Amino acid sequence: MGVWILGLLLAAACTGTAEPSGVEGILREVGGPAGLLDRTVAGTVAIYTYTGQGDQHEIYRLPGAVPLMKVPADSMGQFHADLPPGAYLLTAVMRGGTVCSAQQVLIEPDEYLSVVITCAA
Repeated sequence: MGVWILGLLLAAACTGTAEPSGVEGILREVGGPAGLLDRTVAGTVAIYTYTGQGDQHEIYRLPGAVPLMKVPADSMGQFHADLPPGAYLLTAVMRGGTVCSAQQVLIEPDEYLSVVITCAA
């Protein structure tokens, strides 16, 4: 009986999975006359593996640069993506086509990183 229980405990330990990791955040539009505009906006966030090549803000123009994934930012600007640990570059486009700033992030194991991506009005 003791060997059977020990076997179950070892099997459970071997099949354990790491905690999920990724990025979550808000897409914001800022600026406008006298800098008074500051609101959440809907759009699309593109996530690239960060390679250190090119200008962060022009990554989407690099030959062969294809995002790992695109995730929607809802009407409250909220987005969420599950990602393995690593370095990534986040870019966004507001609904209507305005390109937003790019942001480099480093995802650690068992962590959800919170970010704010800004778009100039």
